[in-house]
Amino acid sequence: MNWLSLLLKNIKKPAMPRLPPLKAAASLILALLPCIALIWLWWWGPGWQFKQTRPLETLSARWLATVIILLLALSVVGIKIWRRLRQLEKLRLEVELKAVDPAQADITRQDSYLHHWKARLQRHLGTRDYLYQRPWYLVMGNTGSGKTSLIQEGCRLTDIAAPDTLTGEEALPLHLRCWLGEKAVIIDPDGFLIDQLSPPDTPKPQLPGRLWQALLAWLTENRQRQPLNGIILTVDIHRLLTDNKEQRERVIAALHLRLQDLRLTLHNHLPFYLVLTKLDRLHGFSAAFQSLDRSQRAQILGVTFSLNAQDEHSWRAELAQFWRQWMQQLNAAMPDMMLNKVDISQRSPLFSFTRQIQGLHSALVPLLEGLLYNGGPAQPGLRGVYLTSSKQIGQMDDLFTQSAAAQYHLGPQ
Repeated sequence: MNWLSLLLKNIKKPAMPRLPPLKAAASLILALLPCIALIWLWWWGPGWQFKQTRPLETLSARWLATVIILLLALSVVGIKIWRRLRQLEKLRLEVELKAVDPAQADITRQDSYLHHWKARLQRHLGTRDYLYQRPWYLVMGNTGSGKTSLIQEGCRLTDIAAPDTLTGEEALPLHLRCWLGEKAVIIDPDGFLIDQLSPPDTPKPQLPGRLWQALLAWLTENRQRQPLNGIILTVDIHRLLTDNKEQRERVIAALHLRLQDLRLTLHNHLPFYLVLTKLDRLHGFSAAFQSLDRSQRAQILGVTFSLNAQDEHSWRAELAQFWRQWMQQLNAAMPDMMLNKVDISQRSPLFSFTRQIQGLHSALVPLLEGLLYNGGPAQPGLRGVYLTSSKQIGQMDDLFTQSAAAQYHLGPQ
């Protein structure tokens, strides 16, 4: 009879669903409970005593109890069927919604990550006021502007909720990351959301704009007191100097529109700071950087503007003054750097670096004017301009400290 047992074994395999042991046992017990209750009712029920009475002794009492047990069993089964039908209906609606609105799945994925990160932040900080314990900054930059490298190399970060810790999510790309730093919470959306340029053949042409608006909506709903404390704009210095006029105007227009979106959605003029990245890509930077001592390398290179509400154009004078002082310092240090701190092969790149820095000012002013005005109403809030390189570690934390000092009139830190 071995062939019969083998046949029965093979027949049972597809018929037995693989349920977790506890879940399968619980389902079996729930299914057997009404049967056990009915057997007890008709077998031992007539002799059961309660307070010196036998409530199930009569036939009518046992039939009434039988009806009640059957109704309870049918109610439980009906509730389970109803819940299952709701799940199936929800799945059907999700499938239809994905067909009608392909971007909805990406928005759901982003919202799930943000809620997951928020829950991890509460657990990590362990306070009721966890949302406001540290300032929140949004870092914006076009694709390739170097903002993610700036964040990861310039801040001491804690990754409290990596995207791969999310369970049950579809294999959709995540277009933003949140970071917990020692001085601030940092939100880093992809340049894809800032440029909002989709390939012509993409099935989701509105995806970057939808994800951007979903991020702003999440901030206003979950951090109602003050959605953001400030904005960090990143621009690639090398591209600023080498792009043609049309390319620069496209970058400026995208950043200006995102600033306008923030102002209209959050109903607030947020302070923003322009960070020029990739200073080390300029020819001659290595020669200039190696000639500096450790304290000079660690300093923040840039200017924090004064809070002058009466004159929204005062930043021009302060920027020009900073640039003049910087160029004077470079020119004064040039002879010593040429003779004592670099070799002969580095003298020409060092001289070229100073000339590029001098010409950078003429490209920077139109950039700031485009961000602030760009043919429309002025967008106040410019608080500073800074220059960074990949060789300077920890500067973003210092920048957050100085920006907070300027915002709350604390004086230099």
